[in-house]
Amino acid sequence: MAGAASKGSAESTGQGRPAGKARQFDNMPADRLESSVRERCLRLLAQQPRTRAELERNLTRAGAPEDVVSRVLDRFAGIGLVDDTAYAEAYLRTGVGVRRRGTRSLRAELRGRGVAPEIIESASEEIDEETERATALALARRRVAALSRLAPEVRRRRLTGLLLRRGFSGGIVRSVLSEVLQGPAAGGGEGLDDGIGLGLADEVVAESFERAGSTFDD
Repeated sequence: MAGAASKGSAESTGQGRPAGKARQFDNMPADRLESSVRERCLRLLAQQPRTRAELERNLTRAGAPEDVVSRVLDRFAGIGLVDDTAYAEAYLRTGVGVRRRGTRSLRAELRGRGVAPEIIESASEEIDEETERATALALARRRVAALSRLAPEVRRRRLTGLLLRRGFSGGIVRSVLSEVLQGPAAGGGEGLDDGIGLGLADEVVAESFERAGSTFDD
């Protein structure tokens, strides 16, 4: 039993990392450490937009000491290379205008990327609700043609599910259903909470955000 325990301990580290698999910054000389962390951070930012929390997570997983990571990210924030406010604003704009998503799902994604709630709230205030509604309306109009042979209640249910999964608010869903189906949005839209809207953005930025994940292990 003791031998098995010893073997298990030798096979993995306390952080759940296989023993013997050195990370980039493990045992790196102190005089090279900070410059190497800066270089990795620049490479990550060159690949796609990242939040401070994502960068911090990536660098720490690569073995960079927390104090070094903090200094590097503070320096980058000071010159505008790391800016969660700008990131959130662009993410919300591209999310509605290009990815055709609603506020709710985009706000949740930003939280998953480590953006502070107050930053998300402030960025959301810059978005026009009418733009979000226009996006939802265009999406519903394209889909309704494919549902034309279904019963009215089935069409309403399918469209409601589509728009809610995309993160649009209850108020927008009711309004869009009323226009697209040319009738009151009773049933599928009842009991849905209202939300706030978003805006449009640059397509190239949207492609970068689409590639981005919640964590980065590059």
